[in-house]
Amino acid sequence: MQNSVFCRFFLWLCRSVLNSAVIRGITFVVSVVGNVVRGSIFGRILCRETGTDSYQDTSVLYRGIGAVRRGITAFFGKKYSAIRRLNRGSINRSIYDSVISGSFLFHLEALLAVFVLLIFVIPHDYWNNLYATALVGLLAAVYFLCLISGRSDMEARPKDGLWFPFLFFIFTVFLGVAGSPTMGDSIRVLVFFLTAFILCTIVRGTLSSYEKIDFFLRTVVLALLITGIYAVVQRVLGIEADASLTDLELNADMPGRVFGTLGNPNNFAEFLMLFIPFAFAFFLNQEKKRFKAIAILAVAVGILALLLTYSRSGWLAFALATVVFVALYNWRFLPVLLLVGVLCIPLLPQSILDRILTIGNLADSSSSYRVDIWTGSLRMLRDGYWFAGTGLGAGAFTSVYPAYAVGTAGVAPHTHMQFMEMLAELGILGLFSLLWYSISLSRRTAVAAVRTTSKKLRNVLCAAASSMAGITAIGFVEYTWFYPRVMLAFFIGAGIAMAAVHIAGKEQKK
Repeated sequence: MQNSVFCRFFLWLCRSVLNSAVIRGITFVVSVVGNVVRGSIFGRILCRETGTDSYQDTSVLYRGIGAVRRGITAFFGKKYSAIRRLNRGSINRSIYDSVISGSFLFHLEALLAVFVLLIFVIPHDYWNNLYATALVGLLAAVYFLCLISGRSDMEARPKDGLWFPFLFFIFTVFLGVAGSPTMGDSIRVLVFFLTAFILCTIVRGTLSSYEKIDFFLRTVVLALLITGIYAVVQRVLGIEADASLTDLELNADMPGRVFGTLGNPNNFAEFLMLFIPFAFAFFLNQEKKRFKAIAILAVAVGILALLLTYSRSGWLAFALATVVFVALYNWRFLPVLLLVGVLCIPLLPQSILDRILTIGNLADSSSSYRVDIWTGSLRMLRDGYWFAGTGLGAGAFTSVYPAYAVGTAGVAPHTHMQFMEMLAELGILGLFSLLWYSISLSRRTAVAAVRTTSKKLRNVLCAAASSMAGITAIGFVEYTWFYPRVMLAFFIGAGIAMAAVHIAGKEQKK
């Protein structure tokens, strides 16, 4: 391929564009603006350590959490050591050491990888959200056993693994249950939130080195490849267009939208958008050709599947994620990215172009439906629910919303907007905590990507920052956590991001 006429022409075109006077002028302007921003108050705030970080070593909260953690692990650790001493030389000890302790079960990153793969490759018709809770519960038990057995590679210090914005958001979720008028449904939703929080913490604690992140990203690549192929097969076999998902009058020529293993095209697009950047980072970091080939195939199949979902929010979010990735990787490639994007537009199928043209068109039923939901939700919030919210979960929301509904959105399970949903369910404190956590996650990841000296770790950080930016963008028109598997995908990505930021921080201290 490198010796082909097309490749030589493309490389010549890229070199010509990069060396042109227009690109040199854009580069000069961006450099000047970048230097001004870095020297400004905004730049200093953006790149400094967060205020909460400087108080973590001495804060009562983290000292208390650390004391509880040390007390629990020390208590059970002594029991564990005593049992091992009592069984010294016995057949029980031999079986434990050779079969259990040295087995796949205690290879936590491998067990984590298998569980994550299962969560996403099981088709929707055979899936139950409690499967994820059971898998994460078992994983948490093994994680705890690894802690009390004295595994030195486990990242268990609360101040390193639990950012304060993350803890604060968890606190507001519990508050949403306490004030809910539909306690039973709120507890049900809380179980899924706790499943995601625990999985995020385990991902963060397990991935204590770049090598472990690299190993875990193989699972992300494999999950993306399997689900992407599954979606392409759906398209080949044929899917009927669904009037509940598409305005068939404005999109008469659009085929049925693929949904992969997640049962809904928008949910599947959110999953793809979250994992494609990580798969591309894995591709960049591999030295073995077979791993590179598998990774780029997963990326290509994932992008094709994303197109076939016909999710407009997914497309826009992926475009934003691509810009963020390239900007952090090497901002000088942005003009080339723009050129490639423009050149690719004529190659898109007519059905995709028609779908793009419906973005922002209120004649489209799905767009007008969202506007009606947002209007009714704003009426509800203005009536006092902005302060404490309706309570956690769809049950609490739907018990209040119908009285404020307008237009075609007489019944709605959620607000179709991530931040508005947190405001509606958890009140102003919930919205503030989500904004704080989202901004902290994106900012710390981006800053770590710029500062780290490790090329491979920077690629992972670029992927994490772009993934979080993309899913945040989708949150302006979708409630991405309504389906628990997408929530799990988000917090897996957040766990990878938090782990990579911590590793970059340790490298910087060295």
